[in-house]
Amino acid sequence: MSRQLLARQLRELMGSVDSLLQVYDTDSIVDANAALQKRFDACNAAGVAVHQHWVQTEARARGAPHAARATAALDWIQPCVDAGVVPWLSRALKLTPPKAARVPDGAAPLGARRNAASSLVIVGPSAFMLLEHLLDQIFELMVYGDAQHKARAQQLLATLHGRDFMAPAAAAFRAWTLFTACLALPPTREALDAGGGYDAAGCLVQAAAAHSAGALAACKYSRIGCALLVNRMNACGLPAVHTAGAAAAAPVPAPVAELIDALASSRLVPVAAGMLLGAPLVDEALLPRAPGVPHPRDRLAVDVQAAAKEAGQALCALQSAHMRLVIVRGATSGPGVTELGRLLDSPDVTALRHALLERLAAHGGLAAAAAEGGGGAAEERAWRRRRG
Repeated sequence: MSRQLLARQLRELMGSVDSLLQVYDTDSIVDANAALQKRFDACNAAGVAVHQHWVQTEARARGAPHAARATAALDWIQPCVDAGVVPWLSRALKLTPPKAARVPDGAAPLGARRNAASSLVIVGPSAFMLLEHLLDQIFELMVYGDAQHKARAQQLLATLHGRDFMAPAAAAFRAWTLFTACLALPPTREALDAGGGYDAAGCLVQAAAAHSAGALAACKYSRIGCALLVNRMNACGLPAVHTAGAAAAAPVPAPVAELIDALASSRLVPVAAGMLLGAPLVDEALLPRAPGVPHPRDRLAVDVQAAAKEAGQALCALQSAHMRLVIVRGATSGPGVTELGRLLDSPDVTALRHALLERLAAHGGLAAAAAEGGGGAAEERAWRRRRG
């Protein structure tokens, strides 16, 4: 499939999402009608087309030589650039916090609250999917590409991991976590359902599915950002051992300092941890299935498991970067050290570490897990306890 075709499919998906958002950009109650359903059908069809293209891209790269994997990555990245995916993502992510704040606002008109919730479940799935796929392919290009490819990947990663993009992205992930937590409360759904004509429970199910996909995107974003930080330390020649004198007193290299500032100011890693821990429990049998898109059983659990793996790798890289600065400085405070230390010590990161350890213990059949019943049920209880 050609790059031109994918660029067109991406434009159709983003355009169809924007078209629906325009409908719901009102404080009045939006009634279902044939014209609205046609817009939803167009959006679903565009999503299916992009998903099928993604499946083919993954199939091409799986087990292929490095050069072929780099080409497959470029065949996804270039259409994203041509279609303006990053600027669209920036706009879509910035919509999330104000919409999420409107849903629980009892002083707002009922139509405004409903429309805010509907807008989120319209834009969230596409935004999270496009961000996660783009990050995945840029990282593929950096790993498997030649020197020119790596330079291109570094340039794209610099854009996505700059403060201007990372801050609104982290704010969107945080807002989505609060949105699903709010929507999971019965009083919220009762308020939205008041007077009839709305399905708040169905909205929650769709929000939960998007939340799991968002957690995967947030954790992958964090993992690549932390890996990029270590990469920049290497590229800048930052020593891995303590050196007294000028080296220890030297300022943190600018590329390293800029990424530390973006990570610290956005709090991306703790936000991703909180989103992962906050994935709501819903009955997946209620999820709508778009024709042509295979939806594996326990898809939400699969996304959460993949996100947990990404989060673990992110924390390892972040810990490595932090310890490197501690060793170089010969102190546990100072520029860079303090900021990264705060991220690692944040409550959500600490809670996630405990949750991952408890899941590991339960999965390994240790005594505490066995006393609770052992097996997958004990592992799940350990995970849920920490999320609470």
